[in-house]
Amino acid sequence: MKKIKTVAVLVVLMLASCEGGDNEKVFFKCLDVIIEEKKEYINYEDGEDYVSDLIRFEQELKEVGYLEAANKEGYEKLIDKVIESEGKYKSFLENSKSDIFAFKSLINQVLFQCPLYCIENSDEEFLTMKRQYSQMEKIEYHGFNKKEYIKELFKVTDTDDFDNFLFRIPFIYLFIVNAEGW
Repeated sequence: MKKIKTVAVLVVLMLASCEGGDNEKVFFKCLDVIIEEKKEYINYEDGEDYVSDLIRFEQELKEVGYLEAANKEGYEKLIDKVIESEGKYKSFLENSKSDIFAFKSLINQVLFQCPLYCIENSDEEFLTMKRQYSQMEKIEYHGFNKKEYIKELFKVTDTDDFDNFLFRIPFIYLFIVNAEGW
């Protein structure tokens, strides 16, 4: 647990110090507010705690061999497999050490509310988040398992953007939603 917290702190520091760091700070500020509002339902202290759990979940995906690498190609393979699986990954979610209930409880805020807040309240232009937000709206409308819209999400997310954990979050959620069979 301590190792995960340390990694999360490093990720938060990396996000805050990379180009566009102000945007990430705005995103985490939004997460902090949302988590504070939902404390009675979820067990996170703040956005950092939430990100720690997502990092742990991503690590679990790697450990069991579902996610070959936390890069664009790795996520493309994972999402294709989970869409075709028809329930194969549901038991993985049930046995995960991460708080899947909390992930699902925060889906709209993390995928839509915080990105929109970030886009509207950041001093810098945040092109990747704008493109991801726009494509996630289409995915939500047409269905989380519609490959043609998911492929567009991959297209609007540059390969280099996968180095930033913030931009992998929509793909982690796509895995969860499809593994659940939504």
